Amino acid sequence: MLHQDLPALLTPERLRSYTARCPDLTSAIRLYEWNMRAAAAVLGLTGIVEVVARNSLDRELGVWAARRGAPTWFDAVHLDQQGRLDLDKARARASRNGRRPEIHGRVKREVRARMQQLHFVRNRAAHHEPIHQRDLRRDLDAALELLGWIHPVAAEWAADTTSLRAVLDARPSD
Repeated sequence: MLHQDLPALLTPERLRSYTARCPDLTSAIRLYEWNMRAAAAVLGLTGIVEVVARNSLDRELGVWAARRGAPTWFDAVHLDQQGRLDLDKARARASRNGRRPEIHGRVKREVRARMQQLHFVRNRAAHHEPIHQRDLRRDLDAALELLGWIHPVAAEWAADTTSLRAVLDARPSD
């Protein structure tokens, strides 16, 4: 039984996209609950993508830099002023401003297109924003395809590990 105080606790503003889509409050709350499960699944999937992509980029850039005689790829990459500032900021954050050793896996560089799409949905999910209107199957396919470009085993592992497909199949009707 739906407690009548729940909409006030969640706020009408937060529920607006759900109540606009559903015929009644009970259905809106069910969709909100499903959105929470979908967000958790998105976070798990995008976490896999982030770790695999970051580590793969670091490894490949390390090989590239070594062929050029550079001690790290950070020193071999030609960046514009903003890119250099972003890299310096990431290195400082990863090393806690020099208080711990710099470990390459802590420094993140963006891969455009697919990563931006996944970054956007990950942030929406992480901040408990509505993602119920997104094409989450497209996001799932994008994540698996990106992982497949990196290594087929990564894509297979993510496909077997993610709960997103099951959550999508369990979506309540609006």
